Amino acid sequence: MDPLSPVADVLIIGGSHAGLSAALTLYRALHTTIIFDDHKPRNWYPSSVHLMPTWEHQSPDKLREASKAELQDSGLCTFVDATVQRAERLSNELFQVADANNSLWIGRKILVTTGMKDIFPDLGGYTENYPQRMSVTHPFHLIVLFSALFSFHDLLPSFS
Repeated sequence: MDPLSPVADVLIIGGSHAGLSAALTLYRALHTTIIFDDHKPRNWYPSSVHLMPTWEHQSPDKLREASKAELQDSGLCTFVDATVQRAERLSNELFQVADANNSLWIGRKILVTTGMKDIFPDLGGYTENYPQRMSVTHPFHLIVLFSALFSFHDLLPSFS
């Protein structure tokens, strides 16, 4: 799909796991997608995939490559290797995205899947050693621990 060619169903900003997963789901329902990928995934560090059936302990790069191959074979997904510079609503039904190459793309919906960014403490060696040589506690585990310690009722303000 070329810039300003037929309108895509969904413009997906972010080409890592969340964006690819969304595009895989959408193409199975025969929706067209355009994925904008700057090739800077959040999990750039060398760690394996977890909590994904059949992908446990494999490389995140392998998972991304397999997802991209399936999407390319579908004929319903276009990949744009560029950062999105601007997104705007053209009408109630259309959005336009401008990429870093000054190309314009049009879609019916926009899905932002850029995720979050890890911000490491300013400690010597922290970034270089994360996560291979450190014990990592994910936010989800902290939420489970927190909810085990306190009931939801305990967190609500008292109105007596």
